[in-house]
Amino acid sequence: MPYTDKEKQKEWVANHREERRVYQREWIKRKKAEDPEKFNKDVCSRVKKYYRNNRALCLERAETYRKEHPDKVKAATDLWSAENKEYRKAYKKEYRRNNKEKIAQYRKDNPDKLRSYKANRKTRQTKAGGRFNEGQWLRLCKKYHYKCLCCNKRRKLTADHVIPVSKGGTSDISNIQPLCGPCNSKKNNKVIDFRKAQDEQSNN
Repeated sequence: MPYTDKEKQKEWVANHREERRVYQREWIKRKKAEDPEKFNKDVCSRVKKYYRNNRALCLERAETYRKEHPDKVKAATDLWSAENKEYRKAYKKEYRRNNKEKIAQYRKDNPDKLRSYKANRKTRQTKAGGRFNEGQWLRLCKKYHYKCLCCNKRRKLTADHVIPVSKGGTSDISNIQPLCGPCNSKKNNKVIDFRKAQDEQSNN
């Protein structure tokens, strides 16, 4: 690159993008072939240094990419998880052991996220499928005035599966109804849709 002035450098790069890409790809192949281990270490070192110096920008770019390419992100995450099961298991165990207070506080501050996580996890384990998020759960509770659909009382609500997971029910929001803990336990694994009676009463 014949320029030392930054503005001229930018202009040169803008006018020679494809030429620059070809050169970079060839340079990377050559260096990787010469010493793969050293090449990987150098790349990791440069990436870490760049992240330290541009953390906010990196996080912003990552968030934008996740929003624009959710399917690609999920596929990559699932692949990595499948290839690193033992590492993930050990990491989670170590994290839970070293962050008990932090985890307890997060659960206390985010009860609705915890409810959706537990319900989604249950259907993942049984492979029943379906999922719902915190926003969908809150909208459902608001629709029924934050009351238990069984006893019609304002109590701490839990996410009940209309068709239980044990009987093939999914965690899609269409199969979820808000019940208080005692009513949820009483319903157990029965198939009872309390929403119908409430919806009929609202329409009359």
